Amino acid sequence: METPKLQGQKRSPLFFDKIDLFEDRMETKALIGSKKVFPFSEIISWTEVKKQQRKSNITWIEFTVYTDKKKYMINSLHWKNFNEMKAILSAGKPRDTEREAKLPRR
Repeated sequence: METPKLQGQKRSPLFFDKIDLFEDRMETKALIGSKKVFPFSEIISWTEVKKQQRKSNITWIEFTVYTDKKKYMINSLHWKNFNEMKAILSAGKPRDTEREAKLPRR
């Protein structure tokens, strides 16, 4: 069995998603649903949006990777090693600022 290069470190035991980053792909698994595989070669772009809760000062970042057929969002509130995962997934891929400008901030 192959060992992941990096595993997502959850901030809360109540968050059940799992993310494993291998040399060539990201694998995700939710509590309900099947495993999803995102080969790095299929990632065409990414976005990063800073969000803020309306009635408080809580802020977080939503980082999303896109392929031709699907997307996957990683929330900085859920993962201790968010920045490490973001660096691996965005390496060599263009930031889609046009799509980013259309995304909601709240």
